[in-house]
Amino acid sequence: MNLIFIFDSELSTLVQTRLIASVATQHSALIAHYLEVYISLVIELM
Repeated sequence: MNLIFIFDSELSTLVQTRLIASVATQHSALIAHYLEVYISLVIELM
């Protein structure tokens, strides 16, 4: 995350926003996938 501070403040904000957006998108997809797997496992075990 320290790399962001190398840029100018305006560019830094843009990069940070895009970085956060991409990370959030990846994480939500990953979380949704794991949740799906977890739920199907729970249903099988019941």
